[in-house]
Amino acid sequence: MVFLTLPSIAIFAVFGIVSRCTNFAFSITTRLAFVRYSVQFFVVFGPRLFDAANWAYLVFKWFWAWLHNRDIIHGLVGDVKQRELRGNRETAIRSQANQEWLEGSETRSWSPERTVKAHERAARDKRDEIVRPAWLNMQRRWIKSRRDNNVTTIQNRSGKLADNVSNNNALLRKLKAKGNVRPFSGGNVILEEIMYVDSSSINANSYSGYEALNISTNSPISAAQYSITQYAAAVTMSGLEMLQNASKEQIIDLMEGRVKVTEAQLMNRIDYDLYQNGTGNGGKNLTGLAAAVADDPTTGTYGGISRVSWNFWRNQYYRGVTDGGAAVSAANIQAYMTTLGLRCVRGSNMPDLWVASANYYGFYVNSLQAIQRISSADGSATGGAGFPSLKFYGGGMAADVVLGGGINGAVDTSGNTGGEPTNHMYALNTDFLFFRPHSDRNFVPIGGERQSVNQDAIVKLIGWAGNLTSSGPQFCGVLVA
Repeated sequence: MVFLTLPSIAIFAVFGIVSRCTNFAFSITTRLAFVRYSVQFFVVFGPRLFDAANWAYLVFKWFWAWLHNRDIIHGLVGDVKQRELRGNRETAIRSQANQEWLEGSETRSWSPERTVKAHERAARDKRDEIVRPAWLNMQRRWIKSRRDNNVTTIQNRSGKLADNVSNNNALLRKLKAKGNVRPFSGGNVILEEIMYVDSSSINANSYSGYEALNISTNSPISAAQYSITQYAAAVTMSGLEMLQNASKEQIIDLMEGRVKVTEAQLMNRIDYDLYQNGTGNGGKNLTGLAAAVADDPTTGTYGGISRVSWNFWRNQYYRGVTDGGAAVSAANIQAYMTTLGLRCVRGSNMPDLWVASANYYGFYVNSLQAIQRISSADGSATGGAGFPSLKFYGGGMAADVVLGGGINGAVDTSGNTGGEPTNHMYALNTDFLFFRPHSDRNFVPIGGERQSVNQDAIVKLIGWAGNLTSSGPQFCGVLVA
């Protein structure tokens, strides 16, 4: 034990006072120096501070990478337990996860008896009990790839299908060349604006001086209304066929064949209905030429306008026996065509396309001399597109004459065959005819893939919606027996 004397106490007291004064003076001096020489301090010590920050960031990234990839590292190298470290093992033990992966199980089941390692999460009740073999996932991916090929094949051909339909029919090809294939985007019906003459509302007249002018209402503009008709064809493939055509090349070849068959059926059906009156299949068919250019235009309604009440909406017609005195033949067909064609003329408006059934086309060919059989030389006309086509110059007009019949197969389950009905020849002014498909349903796939709930098969639909419309049937005519 040390006893402090009075002198020693005085010495320690003085030393404490001097120390505190010295610390105070040093701190004041340091602050003043920092304020005065702050820039110099930053230049000297700044780089070292940044180096320290960079080292801290690198250490953090290294730690995070190790924490994130530890499962992968354990799965590849193996799980080494503490007791194994003492044994200096030269080869690592593969983890159970890696072993199960080699056995073909991608999601392993969990059980209470199994030891959960540090890098594995605990099992969740009723969520991790399903074992899904790798071969099952491969099978699902294979089926998906096959279906993707199906969808891609149909979608890639949908534009070609629209072109095939318009080029397969002489009338549609003519309308396409004139820009009369006009898609519509919506609405309950398809509207076609028309101009007509109402004698009771005509206010055009001459006048003199201050005579009062006729300013009564004159609205000769209206619109015909046509229903939106729908068509669909199915491309089908069974599960057995997908298995039998397992390779990518085989599945595409099979789909190409199926799509071609579906295309042909859809084209033939629309080609057939273009010559009908729209009453078939319960009135769900498109309104064809038999309605637009009717054999008897004095009855019925077309485009929502009554032909009984409105004479201007009636097409022209010529009947061989009734109007010409004899049935149509090679001897009189040109004379009948000239008479009918002149009935359809109004100024520069005249027929530019004659569509004939097989027998009437034969009559016209036999009626011509060899030098008169001149096909269309214009590549954009029907003669340059592979259609049997001739020219008709009667009545001061130059129009193509095409075959609307020929060999046609069945187009429906009732056994109806396509092509123009026999004993008909249409004189058409295509300026007043329009093919109106819906912009979103113009020979394109309908929806997604469909699979039956009780069948091993898939179905893909190709659809079309629209109608054939006219804004002036009075400029068209038909020659009948």
